[in-house]
Amino acid sequence: MDNGGDGKFWTLHFGAGIAMSILAPAIVLARTFSRADVPTRGVSVALAVFFLAAVPALLWLTRRILASNHLLAFLYVCDGLGFGATVVWVALDDGGQSP
Repeated sequence: MDNGGDGKFWTLHFGAGIAMSILAPAIVLARTFSRADVPTRGVSVALAVFFLAAVPALLWLTRRILASNHLLAFLYVCDGLGFGATVVWVALDDGGQSP
């Protein structure tokens, strides 16, 4: 991909996405298992496991993804999945009442 010299930016963006794919599910799992009153534990855990399971594949494919002509589309999809997961987790945890 001809990224116009923005390779470092996209590498950092990709790395931040991987970090968030670890951090957010870890926070959700910690909160889910530290409280007894979580009504949708199964859905929260399944969503967290999905994101954590994707990390090894992303790390393994990092160079290919960053060199792809479809990098931006891939990053938009990943960002959308992250946003969607956040919305789902907030809704599962009682929305605005959640920390």
